[in-house]
Amino acid sequence: MMVKFLRTSRRKFLSNGRLAGYFLYAFGEIILVVIGILIAIEFNNWNESRRQQARFQADLDQVYTVIDNDLDAMLRARDGLLHQISIVDSLRRNPEFVDSRLVPHLLYYVDITPPTITSEVSYQLERLDFNPSEHAQKELHKSLTGYGTAMDEFAMSNRRILTEFLSARQFSQPELQFAVSDQNNFETIDLSFFSQDEIQQCQKLLRDGMLERALKSVKNSKERNVTLLENIYSYAKSKQEMIRRYDPQVKLLYSTIGIVGSGTEKGNWTENIELVPSDSLHAIWEGDVVFQDGYVKFREGNDWIVNWGSSRYDAKKLLYYGDNIKVSAGKYHAVLNLEERSYQFIKK
Repeated sequence: MMVKFLRTSRRKFLSNGRLAGYFLYAFGEIILVVIGILIAIEFNNWNESRRQQARFQADLDQVYTVIDNDLDAMLRARDGLLHQISIVDSLRRNPEFVDSRLVPHLLYYVDITPPTITSEVSYQLERLDFNPSEHAQKELHKSLTGYGTAMDEFAMSNRRILTEFLSARQFSQPELQFAVSDQNNFETIDLSFFSQDEIQQCQKLLRDGMLERALKSVKNSKERNVTLLENIYSYAKSKQEMIRRYDPQVKLLYSTIGIVGSGTEKGNWTENIELVPSDSLHAIWEGDVVFQDGYVKFREGNDWIVNWGSSRYDAKKLLYYGDNIKVSAGKYHAVLNLEERSYQFIKK
């Protein structure tokens, strides 16, 4: 309507010879064009802002999931360290109750340090498409970058006191892995690895003051590492909470999670019984299952890259790469809670 009015006015002004009126018309038409351009620019900026916000939130899902993976690694390392500490206490206080064939393995095992926790958060933050002019996004990115730096610099004590002690006495050294060799009560350990002479020497060493002091130092180092892990764990949880405050719709990027094992109705360690997410965060997964007597674990997808078992200290607590979970025959409703790191099998 405005354009039609201006064009009609232009014809009238020109036919009447009113040049001043024509200039006024021309100025009005220019203003109209400028307003149209400004509106188009503003709409384009608004549209780009929406797209940028959507990209930022999608990237946040990635960062949130990476931090959750870090938490899994921290809990696993802490659980393994606590188990090592309990082994040290048994060797110092009640060696007579420990299988003598296992003792040399245990002395080497408690000397192992958890592997370095390598976080992908710094890499993900480099890809995080944040808007520097958006204060909330800028502050969140700054805080998460601080977490990334802390993870890059995080390191635990790596003293190998007992290994040196045993090597100096020419003991054989078995291949052991932290939080793997001790799974399911050291079921994979070859008890014939050490000679009878080495086993007897270990029994004597347990009554030796030098080994006692070495074990005491090992325990002190393990306790220090536990404290370091608990501190960085709290820090990581605070960053997850910060992300959730910014974006309550953030979710864990797990596409499928299932139960697998000899205790499922499929009876094998290759085929999953699939669960489904029951919350927007994708932290709670549920499903009805039929068990037979046996063992199970939870895992993402159809491989073992991401899997969860039970903790040694709380059978209902979930642990990344934890022990097999013993189940009894029957029908159950399974609930996996990744936020609380817990699981339930509710009998039906």
